[in-house]
Amino acid sequence: MIKIIQKYGAYIFLINNLLFSFLGFHELATTFFLVLSTFFLIITLLNAPFFKNVILNKFFRFYLSIHVINLLYYLLIDFGDVESLKYLSARSIQLLIFTSTIYFTHETFKNDLINLIKFLCVLSLFLSVIFNFPAFENRYLGMFFNPNEFAIIMVYGFSLFLITTKKSFIDIVILIAFLIFIFLSGSRAALIGVVLAVLLNFKLKRVTIFSTLLVLVVSYTFRELPSISSLLSEDIFFNRRYEIIYALETFYSEFWFGNGLKNYAYINQNLISSYDKEIDFGAHNGYLSLLVQYGLIFSIIFYTIFSRNVYKTLTYLKTKLNEDTSYKYLYFIIIYTLINGLFENSFSGINFFQGSLFWLVVGYVLYDLNIKKSTDEDSILPN
Repeated sequence: MIKIIQKYGAYIFLINNLLFSFLGFHELATTFFLVLSTFFLIITLLNAPFFKNVILNKFFRFYLSIHVINLLYYLLIDFGDVESLKYLSARSIQLLIFTSTIYFTHETFKNDLINLIKFLCVLSLFLSVIFNFPAFENRYLGMFFNPNEFAIIMVYGFSLFLITTKKSFIDIVILIAFLIFIFLSGSRAALIGVVLAVLLNFKLKRVTIFSTLLVLVVSYTFRELPSISSLLSEDIFFNRRYEIIYALETFYSEFWFGNGLKNYAYINQNLISSYDKEIDFGAHNGYLSLLVQYGLIFSIIFYTIFSRNVYKTLTYLKTKLNEDTSYKYLYFIIIYTLINGLFENSFSGINFFQGSLFWLVVGYVLYDLNIKKSTDEDSILPN
């Protein structure tokens, strides 16, 4: 049982992330998250060699640096705050679980992860059709609590079938189904994901132009549907301007040291004008969420480490794009998350499927890169 958790804990974690997004399953997912976290923490504390060889492995320095940033912030700024301690513990255990799975399943990790994503996306599609068939009256959310969460899963499914499959008849049918549901979700960020996947897969071939024209034609033809009309809204680029404005004001109000680890995706309600009280506020921007959370000083430290390691990840993957379609898909996951971070809290939350997938993929690619570097250095040493 312990070996199973150590090897496959990250995959279990991702499945539970998806469960968090399903309507009516939040309490069950929360309970399971606590059980998994507690069990893994016990394994770590009672197994010194595991802690030394895996958790402190030099190839996981990126994860370790995030642990250190959060720990220092808590000790220096947030010490004694129970809710911030919960965030610190949850993020730490999340990355510990990811570290373990990458370490123990490195050889098969890439294919295992892609197969899992494929299964979860197709399952989400079919469950949505069976239990909540589109009524075309509002933005479609499938089995999910939010149409944007639903759209993110559909984008991962669409991009996976577009980039990695051989395009059998069944593959094409499922690919089209994902695309239809993306439109029905009414998510503009999801359409960006579609365009990104097409560009990445076909570069600037004719099919890219054709696909773009198809998106425009479908959008215009079905413009009366609520989901499509939201895509074509005159407010398309400014509908979240108030979230950005008040997130920035929240950041300025605690400029140097932020609002605390517990306050990710946070907007100080006391700063909101009485005229804007009815607007549903939340910092729908991953980059601003971290500024609000950490403040300027710790944000500079975080983003310096973050950007350096993400750059290394993307640079390494670019050398692999023509080697294996699975590397191209991992590249897509990172780029899409970075873009979607402009619209959603991709990085700061613990139980967002997209955020967890991002941290897991970046950790794996950096580990793979370091393994390759180590092997190359050993190969040039004199006998």
